[in-house]
Amino acid sequence: GCFDFQVVIDCTTIDITLYKDFLESDRLFLLWNAKFDLRFFLHKRIVIKNVYDGYLAEKLMWLGYPLGFHNMGLKDAGEEYLGVTLDKSIRGKIHYAGLATDVIEYSANDVKYLEKIREKQLEKLKEKELTKALELENRFVIVLAYIEYCGVRLDVTRWKAKMEKDLALMQSKEEALNNWVVTHFPNDRRFTAVDLQGDLFADEAFDTAPKCTINWNSSKKDVVPLFKELGFDLLVKDKETGTMKESVDAKVIEPQKNKSDIAPIYLDYRGAQKVVSTYGQNFLDQINIDGRIHTNFNQLMDTARLSCGGKNKQTGEDYVNLQNLPHDAETRACFIAEEGNAWISIDYCGQETYLMASIADDKAIIKELTEGSGDIHSLTAYMAYPEIPRDTSIKDIKKKFPNLRQEAKGIEFAINYGGTGNTIAQNKGIPLEEALLV
Repeated sequence: GCFDFQVVIDCTTIDITLYKDFLESDRLFLLWNAKFDLRFFLHKRIVIKNVYDGYLAEKLMWLGYPLGFHNMGLKDAGEEYLGVTLDKSIRGKIHYAGLATDVIEYSANDVKYLEKIREKQLEKLKEKELTKALELENRFVIVLAYIEYCGVRLDVTRWKAKMEKDLALMQSKEEALNNWVVTHFPNDRRFTAVDLQGDLFADEAFDTAPKCTINWNSSKKDVVPLFKELGFDLLVKDKETGTMKESVDAKVIEPQKNKSDIAPIYLDYRGAQKVVSTYGQNFLDQINIDGRIHTNFNQLMDTARLSCGGKNKQTGEDYVNLQNLPHDAETRACFIAEEGNAWISIDYCGQETYLMASIADDKAIIKELTEGSGDIHSLTAYMAYPEIPRDTSIKDIKKKFPNLRQEAKGIEFAINYGGTGNTIAQNKGIPLEEALLV
């Protein structure tokens, strides 16, 4: 429909494929949150080729503003641009009322004002020089809807074998933690205990050796007291409440790892624990009846990057994040293509660095990108860490100093995304004076 007239089609009685030629024509279709609608059409084997997504236009114009500063809904756009109020209270009524009159009117109004809103949006987009950017995002949302709809196939047998190895590794790391505590606090009843009673019916003799009593999953009750005893500063600001709280997250312990040799053991355990909890049964639980995992991608985050995951509003479960999978070959090999298909792996190779170097006119980075190895992580490591010999070739740093190169990513990304010396000092656990020199 358009402003002057709208047609609501009852897809429970009308075959939507009757409109396939019309929907697959070269005409421009106006949508709001197009990804949702495009997946429905893909399920009916209808591929829309040309869309304008008013939702993406709003997101593009308000990138970087605080969360909640500007609402992105169609109702909000109607009020802002046209001064009309779209009644969204009807939304969801179709599930129990069917195509009642108010449901039909609600559906019609969802398309009535899209043209006029688009006209107003285009004026603002032109002022902000964002029209080309929106053209790109409108083309990409078609691809993204296809990616979500297709999903990805998981080799269940191989994944379960990986899960067993991950669990065994986590248990070995937990045992190392327990041994450390027993060694350093054998008589401290806050952290260890001795079983003096035993089991009268057991074949084994009494084991009176101290045992670690810390539940490593109980941060507040068990783990925080241990690290406070060892002199770690655990106070951090809660992002949601703004109040100070005690935390033993890896980000808190990592910068202070020199305070005790339990820190690297604990960080290894937390890493192994994350693999078990994040890349385990939850992936199997999200395999659909078609044998594939269908996750959710979020287009245009505040930094304009793509993210993956979020909450499934229908089930209440968290979508799995396919963008931060461990890069080891065993994990990656669990994602497979059906017979006749193939995986294609493409890496933009530092696209953001190219853009930022160009905008900042950073001579050193531009030279490395155009004339050198192109490895900006290694260049950052060379510039940030004087312990790398000055006669070291940039192309050799990845091989000779892999740890420093990995550390340098945190510095590079902090600077690229608005971080300061304070950010680097906090993340790296180094004095501010040293961070400012970076």
